[in-house]
Amino acid sequence: MESGEYPVPAPAPLSPQAGPGLEEEAEPLPPGSVKLTVFLREHGVATTTGLDHLVKAGISPILLDRRARDHSRERWLSPHAQWRLVLYWQRESKPFTSCGECPHEPLSNDPAAQESEE
Repeated sequence: MESGEYPVPAPAPLSPQAGPGLEEEAEPLPPGSVKLTVFLREHGVATTTGLDHLVKAGISPILLDRRARDHSRERWLSPHAQWRLVLYWQRESKPFTSCGECPHEPLSNDPAAQESEE
């Protein structure tokens, strides 16, 4: 595995208690997606602070069912969301530690990046 790459688990199917209107199986993660807590830790940002920044920047993480009793979900960032979060930190002068992949430019085939350009 190359530096900066993370293993991407196959998403677990949503539990029957997940709620009406949700599909039985979650969509696969976009290539290059990173677990939010790992991304924040590598950039020196506390989880609660990072969650606040996501809200203020209008970024929605990908939610994966953890199949936990409390129905909690893991938060993941697509490459496009990673890029948007780093841009938010830079624009708002928020403290963070830059990594070798910053500013995490989205992949050219990332559907989220194409949607934002339209």
